[in-house]
Amino acid sequence: MEKEYPQKMFWLFVLTNFLFHFFYLSVPGIILCIVGIWIKTCLYIGCAVLGLDLILSIAEQSRIRNCLLYTSDAA
Repeated sequence: MEKEYPQKMFWLFVLTNFLFHFFYLSVPGIILCIVGIWIKTCLYIGCAVLGLDLILSIAEQSRIRNCLLYTSDAA
């Protein structure tokens, strides 16, 4: 029997990682984007930080998904 990992669950956990696990990246990114309304440099830096946060969240969740799907059941 082949294991499955639902796509909705994957994206839910990516969002959770984005907001809470990498909290130290999401909060400064959001603040810099808000300040970026007036200062364009802060907007670019904030978008870069949020992009990095998104990449790290997807990478970590992909690693967790692969570990779940491809681990051996041999005892």
